[in-house]
Amino acid sequence: MDIILVVVRAFGPHAIGDRITTPSDVTAMLASEHAGCVVAIPQPTPTTEH
Repeated sequence: MDIILVVVRAFGPHAIGDRITTPSDVTAMLASEHAGCVVAIPQPTPTTEH
């Protein structure tokens, strides 16, 4: 399962509602001082069924 972040408090170049989706950006954001400005949303991993 992947995680995306949704901005709930504007900071820097990010506005409320922005989505942070790149895994490296998600990791960096959660380790930063702005971690309280975002909410993590789990995203199901796509599967291919035949």
